Amino acid sequence: MPEENLVLSLILLSLFESIHDSNFVKALPPTYLAQARDLANWHEYNIFSSPQLNGVGKIAGRTILPSILNGFATIANPSGPLKNFYQAISYKPFISLFNMTGIAE
Repeated sequence: MPEENLVLSLILLSLFESIHDSNFVKALPPTYLAQARDLANWHEYNIFSSPQLNGVGKIAGRTILPSILNGFATIANPSGPLKNFYQAISYKPFISLFNMTGIAE
């Protein structure tokens, strides 16, 4: 596990440096940045997904889902004044929700 954390830390550092230091990108092998992005995407996807609906990877989606459903219910209420709903969330609940609903497949 510590080795995986070290590798992930190096990948994230590489991505950070690629954004903020143009000389760093020029010093990398041509495929390194694409590989680092793929590994970072794989890591985030596997943290926020789970084969079971009650799995730990679905916590982010299960947490945000009631708020989204309540917003839809409020908009659908013809006597209610709210006709627009804004929910600001990070990518993590989206990954979880897309996996829960099967959209990501």
